[in-house]
Amino acid sequence: YRRYADEDLLRLQQVLTLRILGFPLKEIGVLLDRPDFDLVASLRIQGCALAERAAELERARVAIGDLLARRVETGAWDWDLAIRASK
Repeated sequence: YRRYADEDLLRLQQVLTLRILGFPLKEIGVLLDRPDFDLVASLRIQGCALAERAAELERARVAIGDLLARRVETGAWDWDLAIRASK
């Protein structure tokens, strides 16, 4: 077993969240090691970025649902809906 300090767990949280947001590990390490890195500001920014990502995913989910419903209803694919689902 290994014990982790609060700082270790916060750093892990930062790494995981930044990975979800698409940052490469190499860039994350550089960012977190900067002397001017502000954890509180970073968490606020990450929260906003995750909310935006969640909204994008929800729009895609709804578009896919609409695409499938149209296919079931008409038997044909609606290419405008397919394009919307991929955005």
